Amino acid sequence: MLVLGSLVAAELAACGLLAWVPSLGDPWSPVATLESDLAVVAQRQRLYVRDRELFWRLAPNVDLLVENGVLETRDEPVRWRLRTNALGFRGHLPGSGGPRVLAVGDSSTFGFRVNDDEAYATRLATACGARGVLNAGIPGYTSYQGRRLLPALLTRFRPDVVTIAFGANDRESATLADAERAMWLDTAVGRLTYLSAGSALYRLADGVLRRLAGRPSGALRPRVEPGAYRENVDAMIALARGAGARVVLLDLVFLGPFYRDTLRELAVRWDVPYIDGRALLDAAFERIAAGEAYTEEARRWLDFYRAHVLRVRPVYFEPEFYRSRLATDRQQRQFMTLMADLIHPNALGHRVLADALTPIVCGDR
Repeated sequence: MLVLGSLVAAELAACGLLAWVPSLGDPWSPVATLESDLAVVAQRQRLYVRDRELFWRLAPNVDLLVENGVLETRDEPVRWRLRTNALGFRGHLPGSGGPRVLAVGDSSTFGFRVNDDEAYATRLATACGARGVLNAGIPGYTSYQGRRLLPALLTRFRPDVVTIAFGANDRESATLADAERAMWLDTAVGRLTYLSAGSALYRLADGVLRRLAGRPSGALRPRVEPGAYRENVDAMIALARGAGARVVLLDLVFLGPFYRDTLRELAVRWDVPYIDGRALLDAAFERIAAGEAYTEEARRWLDFYRAHVLRVRPVYFEPEFYRSRLATDRQQRQFMTLMADLIHPNALGHRVLADALTPIVCGDR
């Protein structure tokens, strides 16, 4: 009884400490990185819940007003609204009417740093006159997680169209690849560790020990190797087509054409549309600079920066990397006009994506 009482007391003490300093109990590093973007520390633990198969998912029925930590302003900070529905996905639950569209992907599909109604999936619902659109983008997800999430969504949602957009997180380095982590979680030690991680005492001890240890030891590798990325996307296309849905492939990895050849090859093989997000935004900015498209919205963004923004804080990368990517006035203007940070489109960038997707998704091809 004494031992049990001591454990209960330690658990309650750990709960109290984590309530006061939630960041001490940050989970696995990809989620910790994502949560660090949410400026209100007391709220950030509400967004993610553990999942043994998918590693994490979004908590249902969340409603957060989150500060945009990228922009340092001279007045009130910029905030964006983040809501999840009863299924733990962003936005409202799908209704009936029009084509049923399922958008699977990572934080660029989710719409990181933009409001619920500004993400391209939500804009498609308006453009197609359809209420049956589900934004199933999850921040931090790789193609490995998308492949395992998709079957249940196809069964439950029965979409007419599936858009697939993964890649940015596949390239992230980790001590275990996603497939290796899943295999470890299926071992006796992995199962015990997963169960223990529900304890505040375990999370506190794990978080403190991680900080004391610093950078993890062992060779780092991509969360998903390039060959496995191809297999995962190929499998997702097969699953969606097998369920009777049309497929659209999107490349929303804005740092470079890392998966362009793979996605183009798969698009040809399966005879499905492919959209290159980088090329799309580059072309849109050419039209914006020439005064041919999105003129008023682009002007509002630039006016906002001039009036309110003191500087763009580097996120995800060192300041030098930002300076190299924003070396010219044109690069800076394109960034301010279309991007929320180096890897996520802003509201206008999402509108450009939605405008390109609309004739594909809302039509027959």
